[in-house]
Amino acid sequence: MVDAVARRFARSALHTPSNAAESFHDAWRPRLGLDYKPGVSKEHWKRIWALSRRLSTPGLGDEYDNLKPVADLRKQLQDRLYVLLQNPLRWDPAEPTDDAHKQQVFDGLANALSAKTLDLATRRVRAERMPEWQSAFNQSGRGSSYARVDHWRAHLRASSLSQTLDEELATARCEACIASGLARRSPERSARGAW
Repeated sequence: MVDAVARRFARSALHTPSNAAESFHDAWRPRLGLDYKPGVSKEHWKRIWALSRRLSTPGLGDEYDNLKPVADLRKQLQDRLYVLLQNPLRWDPAEPTDDAHKQQVFDGLANALSAKTLDLATRRVRAERMPEWQSAFNQSGRGSSYARVDHWRAHLRASSLSQTLDEELATARCEACIASGLARRSPERSARGAW
């Protein structure tokens, strides 16, 4: 495959992160008490506090019990990408006739993307937002649980819906295509840092 296919693939799925981010928010808003969703109960304020502590403290995990914002965002991104991978716009030079070969190509690309989505979700939800998580954790006194939820809402939104998330994921998809041997960068585009 040529670099044009990788660029087309990246452009064809730019809507994917937004859909993943919307699904991520739809799952977290009721848990934080910001929305009502049948079958989803609001998490106790102490559990939100405990998760804030984990996210604000380097060296601690990025989850508390079943509260896993990094894993949830990663899963949403991977689910959207997997659907996209299973329905390519076209094959270049030609579509494999063997289903086993097709699956091998899909699996190789999915594996290459897996590490990228984990890094992206971890960085966007936790690493780039450490001071904000510390501020959320440090809320105390009467009404602090509401202030903490406000911090959560702002930081989860900033970490998942930024325009740069689209760009970062598109770059990760292109790099995964190259790593899996499905595409290559042309030498002149590599020198400019372009795809």
